[in-house]
Order: sequence, then structure tokens, then C-alpha cells
Amino acid sequence: MSGARPVGSVPRRPSASRERSCSGDGDARSGGTGGINSGRKAAPKHRPGSAQPRPGPPSAPAPPVAQAIRSASADPKRYLASLQAQCTELKCAANNATEENMRARTRLMALERELQKRDRLLQPLLQLKQAGMGVGLDVIEKLREERNMLPIFRRKAQDLQAQLDERDADIKRMKIAPNFTRVIELQVEFASWQHEMRRLDSLLKDPSPESNPASQKEAEVHVQRSAKLEGDLAALEKHRDSLVDEVAEVEADHSSWQDTYHEKEAELVRQQDATRDLAVAFKDLLQRRREAEEVQDDIDKMALSQRQASQELAALTPNCKTVAELAAENMAVAPAEGLDGCTVSGAALSCEFSSSALARGWLLRQAALRSSGSEASLFACLQGRDQDADGLLSASELVQAIGDWRSCPLDVTEEAAAVVSAMLPVSERTDGSVRWLDLLVRLECLAGSLSSSSKAPRLELPDVRPLRWACLRGGISREEFHRRLLAVSSLQSARALFLGDGDGGGSSEQSVGLVASHGASWVAAWQDLGTQQLLLLLPLSETARSASALKAWQARCISALRAHEKELVEAFTVWRADMMLTEEQFHMVCIDVMGAKLSEEDIEDLRLLAGPPDSVTSSVAAFSGSAVLQLLKQ
Repeated sequence: MSGARPVGSVPRRPSASRERSCSGDGDARSGGTGGINSGRKAAPKHRPGSAQPRPGPPSAPAPPVAQAIRSASADPKRYLASLQAQCTELKCAANNATEENMRARTRLMALERELQKRDRLLQPLLQLKQAGMGVGLDVIEKLREERNMLPIFRRKAQDLQAQLDERDADIKRMKIAPNFTRVIELQVEFASWQHEMRRLDSLLKDPSPESNPASQKEAEVHVQRSAKLEGDLAALEKHRDSLVDEVAEVEADHSSWQDTYHEKEAELVRQQDATRDLAVAFKDLLQRRREAEEVQDDIDKMALSQRQASQELAALTPNCKTVAELAAENMAVAPAEGLDGCTVSGAALSCEFSSSALARGWLLRQAALRSSGSEASLFACLQGRDQDADGLLSASELVQAIGDWRSCPLDVTEEAAAVVSAMLPVSERTDGSVRWLDLLVRLECLAGSLSSSSKAPRLELPDVRPLRWACLRGGISREEFHRRLLAVSSLQSARALFLGDGDGGGSSEQSVGLVASHGASWVAAWQDLGTQQLLLLLPLSETARSASALKAWQARCISALRAHEKELVEAFTVWRADMMLTEEQFHMVCIDVMGAKLSEEDIEDLRLLAGPPDSVTSSVAAFSGSAVLQLLKQ
């Protein structure tokens, strides 16, 4: 089949050539060694036969290798020198191999020693593990040293591997170079190329398959190769058709799974929305439950207070006398025409009051109770203006006494005097003078008159939400608000605190910054209750945070806003470009973005800070996201 090789194919060297090359090398080695031992003249007798030049065709010129061999045979000294050089090279190679073997053995011994060390290190660890005991510090230090040495050994192994690869590449290049190739190998390769050349020449001279058997074999080879390629092509086409069918099935399967994925994704979105709605509803339910519990606690406290008051009332009822009995006794003891300055007239004990005096008289009574016992009380002011101690005051003296009373809840002094005059009995005001002791008794009787009246003032506070809104916006702590409220002693200072009026001795810097409508409500509450009772009824924990809690809340909010500023801006602008959201939208954004860092109470204060002081409907976009982001500039 050598004559039927395809045209242009590279001939392969026969396997016997490698054996002949090896045997030739061995003969050359033995010949070189023998020549060195026996002398220069005995060297040509041991020349191997494979090294003899082969006679080529008569028409082909002699190759340069053959010429070199003929020149070497003609000059034995040069040939002997070449053999000596080859022998020296072989000895150097043997020495190098011996040194490499020694190095390899040294490395093997070092590795064996390292292996023994690690075995000795692992044996105590295994024993400690079996015994269930801890590891000593010396073992831990050794393990740390081993761990630190691992990267060094790894880099060293990589460097050695790179050096070995470089040496192998150099050896491969040297084997390919003609100056380092053995003569016998060159001769074998040259003979194979000569054989290929003769085969191609015969095909070119007589290409007809009928007359040239080599051409016929070449054609048969090509036919077989063509048939094989056609078979491979048919197999590949069949495989392609099967792959096309598989691709169609896979695409159909992919489309079905993609549809399933979209359905699952839509279902997941619906489940997330439903879960979010349930979470919001659950939080609202918890808030309502907490409010209901607080209301129930207040009801229990009020019921307890009512029972205590009922018990006290039941204990005091047998000793009480009616107003009519007191009036009869007073008329029997001191007739009206002979009353002195320390006696109460019988008309003052009646329960008849004009309708105009009820509402404002109640304010006077509350203020008188608050200032009782002090030097600036109503009793002290009235007694101070009664210079002759006859128990009577003129209209001008009454106006001056009311002006001296600093706790008067009414604004105009003349109006207060008119209300006081309206509360006194008509018979006592005929001569233009009033009995100021009767005035105090009438104020005390006013409580019994209003107990069953629908005009009695309620002890209810306005909504605390606007007050907390003002404290949050003004940065007012609970202690600061308590201090400012304690400093309120008059109507002007109450207006300065709740409304910000600067006149009348108040300071606008002390104002909490309430809206006018809410400020008026709190001023009216102060008029009804006074400072002390307002402090008793006012829940300060709901009004403002303590100083430390306010600073901590601001720090938490600023930290959360800095961490999620970009997400908050994107979430706020998703609803509206001006960042105005409804209460539900604002709460949802804050919970989703900052829920991990802020509590529900913190977010509720943020919502109060961003919105109006009044409660708004759920559809009104009254909550500003930009107001929340302004905290970053503080």
C-alpha cells in the first residue's frame, strides 16, 4: 500500500527507523568508547554499518550528509575528533542525569522527612480527637506555620514547573534542529522522501490506471476515501436532522416553561401585594388594639376614681347641709340690715345665677382655686382694696382689685369686673357697692349650680397630634415643653406659648409653633384647667419625646436616610414628581425602604413630620417626601 499513498501526503517514517537509530547510537557509543580505550587507529574498525553512506540513484546528486560522511572517511582524524566530541557530550549527559537523579533523590528524601513530620503531627491530633480533648497551643502554632508555608511551597512548585516546561521546550527545539539530529535519523528521513519522490514521478509519467498499477491503487485509495467521506457526511446529516428535531422540541419546551415562569411571576407579585396588604391591615389592627387597651385602662382608672369619689361623697353626705338651710341659719343669726364685714348675706347663698355669668364665672372660679393660698390670690386682692374693712367695695375698687389679681383668666379688667358684678345678687348692688365676701361665696356655689347644668365645661383636652407635630418640627423635647408650660401664669403667656403672640409680656421665642386654630383650642383648655391641672391631664409622653430620645430618633432617621437616600428619592418620585404622597403611600415607602432600621413609632413620627397637623383622608396627597429628606441637612 506504500505505492497507493495519496498525492501530497507527508510520508511517515517506519517504526523500524527508531530502532535502527537507537541501535546505531548504541554502536556509535560502543565504538567511541572502544576507540578511546584502544587508540586512534582502532577506531575505524568499530564504525557501525548503519553509519555507512548508502549509494543513491545514479541520476540523483549526493546529499550533503553523504558528502560529509565521505569527507569524514577520507579524514580519520576529523572523524575521531567528532567521535570524541560525541563521547564527551554523552558523558556530560550522563553526569547531568546523575546529578538530576541525585537532586531528585534529595528532594524525595526531603519530602519523606516532611511527610514523617506531618504524620507525627497528625497522630496527636487524631488521638486528641478520639479522646475528645482540646488541641494544645504548640500544635496550633505548628499548624499556623504550616498554613503560612503552604503558599510559599505552592509558588515554588509553580516556578519549578515553569522551569521544567522551559527546559522541555528547549530540548524539543534542539531535537528538531539539524545540527543536533543524529545522522542515522536524517538518513532514514531522506530515504522516505526519496521513496515518495519516486512514487510521485511514476504517477506523473503514467497516470493511467490501466497501465500503471500505482495509479490504480491511488485511484482505489481515493475512491475508498471518498466513500468514507460520503458515509461520514451522511452520518453527519443524519445527526444534524436529529439535532434539528431536538432543537424544535427544546424550543417548544423552553416556550412552555417560559410561559409557566411568567405565570408564576405574576402569581408571586399578586401574593406579595396580598401579603403587603395583610401586613398593613395587621399593623392597623395592632394599632387599634393598642388604642383600645389604652382606652380600657383609662376607663378602669376613671371607674376606680368614680368609686372612690362615690365612697367619699357617701361619707360626707350626712354632715352636709343644703343651701336653703344655710341661708335660713344665716338669716336667723345675722339679719341683712345689720351685717358686718365678716358676715355672708343670705342672698349670696341662693343658687340663682344669670345666664351671662355662668360660663365666665366658671373661669373665675377655676383661676381663684388655682391661686388660693398665695399672696396674689383673689381673696388677698379683694381684702387689700377693702381699706375700711366694712366688706364693701365700690365699682372702681373692684376694678382695681381685679387688676391686681394676676391670675385673672379674662383679658379686659372691666369685663372681669362686669362679670363679677353680674354674679352678685341684685339687692346687694343697689347702692353701687358690692360685698366681696359674697362674691367668693357665690363663686363657690357656682360648682353646685353647674353640676347638673349642660353648660358645665368639660375636662377634655384637644387633639394631642398637632402639639406633637409642632414639637417635632421645632425640635422641642418633653423637658423643654414641660418647662415652658410651667412658666405660664397668665392669659398673655398662654397665648405666647400656644399662639406665638409677642405682646402682653409673652415672647414669641417660647412659642411651640402651633397653627392658629389649634393654638386657640389649647389656650381655651388652659383657661378651663389652668397650668397644674393641664399638666396632670396632658400625656407628655404622647406630646413630645424626651431630650435623649429625640436626639436618638434624629440620629436613627439621618442614618437611615443617608443609607437609602437614592432609593427613597426613586420611591417618592415614582408616585409623583413633587414627592407629595398620600398617607398610605408614604407609610408603604418608609416601611419598604427603611423598615429594617426604623421602628413603627419612628416611622409614625416621620409621617407626622412630613404631613399636616390635622388628620386627612387617605386620598389626599398631603405628605411631603422632600420634608423628610430635609433632615439630612440638619
